[in-house]
Amino acid sequence: AALDPARAAAVVATLEDEVGEKLLGGLGDRAARELREIMTYPAESAGALMDPRTGSLFRPESRVRDVVARLRRIRQQRVQDLFVVDTDGQLMGSLKLNDVLLAAPTATLASLIDHPPVAVAATSSREEVVETLQNHNLTALPVVDFEGCLVGVIRQQGLLAAVGEDDGRDADAEPSRKGRRA
Repeated sequence: AALDPARAAAVVATLEDEVGEKLLGGLGDRAARELREIMTYPAESAGALMDPRTGSLFRPESRVRDVVARLRRIRQQRVQDLFVVDTDGQLMGSLKLNDVLLAAPTATLASLIDHPPVAVAATSSREEVVETLQNHNLTALPVVDFEGCLVGVIRQQGLLAAVGEDDGRDADAEPSRKGRRA
């Protein structure tokens, strides 16, 4: 339960079905559902690398002062990026926390978004994820479904850890997945 969801899903996927289901059964319903969803994506895809807990979601009409007040109340650790979604959950943009803090208190988040959102599809390859992160110098990369709805986020630290794990693996070796991922 303490592991990053992408890493936990990868671990559970290597186990026999019976053992994996027993472990998932010991988690809360939400955590188990999140891990099962991650495990539906191919092992080398953005969906398998993402954290479905996107954290700081806000509506475009939110005012900066209200956003800051909400962040103070929830006291999330290490908030660096805020995600702006419409009422259907479609990603409209992401903002650096610093940009929000420096904006006028009455400004809306929509007024702070100055370009289309940078995101990857959940089915994007690991290579696409790395390339997008490098090209845009991001600390967090939104992951969207086919309709453009935000389904997760890949944080740079999590991706670097995943890439680091691959460094020690033989490129020709088959990963042990026991058929749990599509």
